[in-house]
Amino acid sequence: MFRAGVIDALGKEGDCEVVAEGAGEQDALQIAAEFAPHVLLIDLHSEFKGETVQRLASGFLATRIMIFTAIDDAEAVGGALRAGAAGYMLKRASGLELVESIRRVHRGERYVYPPLAAKLLTITPSQERDGFSALSARERQVLDDLARGLSNKEIARRLDLNEKTVKHYVSEILAKINARNRVEAAMLYRRRDPDGLTDEICPR
Repeated sequence: MFRAGVIDALGKEGDCEVVAEGAGEQDALQIAAEFAPHVLLIDLHSEFKGETVQRLASGFLATRIMIFTAIDDAEAVGGALRAGAAGYMLKRASGLELVESIRRVHRGERYVYPPLAAKLLTITPSQERDGFSALSARERQVLDDLARGLSNKEIARRLDLNEKTVKHYVSEILAKINARNRVEAAMLYRRRDPDGLTDEICPR
């Protein structure tokens, strides 16, 4: 019902055309691939995590990602922007505010709902959450092995995990520490925490 209301509001604008709608990650990826929309409006929930935003932003460069959600946490905003989102709007915004934010993102700007932007500006460096500190114990294990140069298959074997599960962990790690690929993730990890690598792999 909420999605229908958004579609109706956008449809009344002469310069907006809704080309498709969906309910989850696979729908979003299919829409991006099939329609190449200028702006893709998505919510943040169990189906849309940092990994999904990053996949959309990096895999469909002609499409700008706009987050439209009820989550007003500054940390969530920063994570979405680091993952590649171009805008972040809250569902309590008016229809006119939403339309204007979409226009600005379409023009190539990055836009954050003003009350949220003000909240971001008040965060001091010591308060800002470090992406590495956000890693779970298992993600840190995977990152440690990744930094040693192990493949997903080798990591899966060593940690007794499914290879697809390791791939998921790697994607989540890249999103959390804002790394573009495995090599950059390993470099960031080595620079930040060289002691995380065991002596037998990385002798001193």
